[in-house]
Amino acid sequence: MKSDLAVAVILLKLLLNLNFVNSLIRRDYSVHAGKNITIPCIKSVSDTILWTRDGNNISSNLNDDNSLVFIDVTSNEAGLYICSVLKNSSSDTQTSYQPHMQAQIKVKTRPGAVGSFRARATTIIAVLIWEVWRNRTGNTPIIDFTAEMRKQPEIFPNNTEENVEWQRLDPQHIAPNARQLEVYHLVPNTSYQFRIWASNEVGSGEIYTISTRTVAPVEEKDLIMRILEDAKEFKKEYWIIAVGIVMGTLLILTIGTTLILWKECRESSEDESDKDLVQNMHVILNPGFCHDDDQNRPLSPIKTHFYGYGNHYNDDYEKDMTFSRKMSIFFTGNTIKRI
Repeated sequence: MKSDLAVAVILLKLLLNLNFVNSLIRRDYSVHAGKNITIPCIKSVSDTILWTRDGNNISSNLNDDNSLVFIDVTSNEAGLYICSVLKNSSSDTQTSYQPHMQAQIKVKTRPGAVGSFRARATTIIAVLIWEVWRNRTGNTPIIDFTAEMRKQPEIFPNNTEENVEWQRLDPQHIAPNARQLEVYHLVPNTSYQFRIWASNEVGSGEIYTISTRTVAPVEEKDLIMRILEDAKEFKKEYWIIAVGIVMGTLLILTIGTTLILWKECRESSEDESDKDLVQNMHVILNPGFCHDDDQNRPLSPIKTHFYGYGNHYNDDYEKDMTFSRKMSIFFTGNTIKRI
């Protein structure tokens, strides 16, 4: 019986704690660095209030109305604050506080320096590369980047630095998602300084400066020396493989070209033989046709004239008569003879 009662008490406490967790007030605050902020506990002034941060009690920065006050906020004040109220219960032998509100303070600051800022320079071109780290955005999105350049200042004997002005690189406002920028028209074999910074709604961030030097132009003699050095390191087996590939390619092209030409010649000869066969069949089927120069047209019909008595010419008896000619064709070897 007693065990059942103990279990019921534990379940009741868990239920009360669950209801308390659901009723806990949560507030988020965002403030620019250097500004002031006041966080009320939203509880009666007559109640006993306790502010804590990360389990540590806060005795300072409190107003008479139990609100928490910060002046000239810095990033150190960012964190989770809990406002608790003293519980009034006769059954409790010890003093205990019940959390009433949670306040999350986020301090917006200027962005920190970009990460891994470096430059890859050639003779007249330099590529600037950088990264963005999440813990350096200042708790607010980055709006844009700004980059500048100048020639490396010289140091005079009296330890004074040459005054060289910085030049703004285009575009004036680099997109927030950009991570590299190309710089053109540099002077070969010259030292340059590049710097870049990010900006957000609070302001401009920390500047990151690097130095680099462009590459000197390669002269013909230096180029020849490099080629000779590479040739010495190049193995003979590579030459043999390269020549074999080239010769094999030429051989395949030669064979392919020969096959194409042979196929075209064969098709043209077959066409000529077909034409001769057609002409011979035309002669057989058309006996009146002749290929000789003096017989380019078919034989004309034969006219026969009839004369009357007295050997007088009589037009009335003139008639045109056409005789059909019977032909006999004999095959003698490879020739055709017409009779």
